Amino acid sequence: MRRVGRRAALAGAAALVAGVGATLLQGMESARASRLPTPPLTLLVGSGVGPTEPPFAAQAAAALVGAFRAQEPAARVRISVARSTLVQVATAMLSGRDGAADLILVPPAVRDLPNAGVLMHSLTPTLRATGVGAGVYPSLLTYCSAGGRLLSAPLFRDPLVVYYNVDAFARAGVPALPGDWTLQGFMNVCRLLAGPRTRPVPHPLANAVGRFDAELLGAFIAGFGGGLGPADLDGLASPAGVRGVEALLTLHAFEPETPVPSPRDLFATAGAAMYFGHQRDLAYLTTAIGDLFAWNVASLPRFPARAAVPVQAQGIAVVTGQPVRRPEATALALFGVTASAQAAAAPTGAGVPSLRALAASALWRATMPPVDLSVFVRHPEADLVIPPALWTMVPLQRALRQCLQGTPPAEALAAARAALALAPWGP
Repeated sequence: MRRVGRRAALAGAAALVAGVGATLLQGMESARASRLPTPPLTLLVGSGVGPTEPPFAAQAAAALVGAFRAQEPAARVRISVARSTLVQVATAMLSGRDGAADLILVPPAVRDLPNAGVLMHSLTPTLRATGVGAGVYPSLLTYCSAGGRLLSAPLFRDPLVVYYNVDAFARAGVPALPGDWTLQGFMNVCRLLAGPRTRPVPHPLANAVGRFDAELLGAFIAGFGGGLGPADLDGLASPAGVRGVEALLTLHAFEPETPVPSPRDLFATAGAAMYFGHQRDLAYLTTAIGDLFAWNVASLPRFPARAAVPVQAQGIAVVTGQPVRRPEATALALFGVTASAQAAAAPTGAGVPSLRALAASALWRATMPPVDLSVFVRHPEADLVIPPALWTMVPLQRALRQCLQGTPPAEALAAARAALALAPWGP
């Protein structure tokens, strides 16, 4: 019995030593792990939309991160450029196919994608606590939110505008476009510019609307008093919406299957007198046009019911799946709406600063070509229209194609409304 007791005591002592050793080993491993540097934050951006498209997203992200590091020297951030567009990046991220990033630079319309409310961390609590973003255009904060939660920090805004060939206008006897003009005036200008042209370019704007741009369609529908997307499905197929589609169709002179060059490229080679575009086109046009002709920019015409100006944007969303990394990621995202961040990113030409004071300053204008830059900032908030969500575009484009093939606009819009009613709106 005494020998058995001694054996048991020795076994107990050995177990105690082993337990203490394991505890000490775990503590050492924990201490060693705490000394290891954590992986840097990853900001994922999309590439350009084509071989001639400047990498605006990557350039803006680099400027933003550089300014953040200057303020927070200990911050570690790397930029990952995906081989796809911003929309494709966001779609892959929010569908769960790519979860390697902590933040993404995306169009705010991705807030309507399934899982957006789950994978995009709300910035609202930090925004309220810090007070940053007070000078951001209110429409952009609405644009970047869903369900009362800010899902991306708006870095840039970019309203739809009209680029026009000043030389072509002069040859046609058309004066420069006014700052505030009506749709009827716009139609009259188009008729004067079209002249005796024959196919394949019978109309100076045929190529612009030939791509069925959902933004432009949204402007016509909203401008005639119709509704857009999930918030007003009845308004989409209303008589007002039908009148907007009918007006847009009068600008289209191509057969449905006729190959259409890029509207921007056609304009840059003097093949079209006007086209609808964004501020980010300025850099491309400056290089592509050179001294070929004089050109300028004007606002969209005022439609019968209201002035409707679709505005795109880019925002930074926090998508990290690691809660411990969210505070730092959130700090970087909301840094994007500070004056120092936007002053650093503005020269990249990615868009108009989302801070109203900076957009109106000489700092941003000094880096842009000598055109009427006031066009990009003069729109009142009431004029701005949130473009249709990402998948709204497909039914609307289908409706326009059906109209070109002879389907009455009311019938085509009713079909689009039925398709949109089944979409999984909202996060």
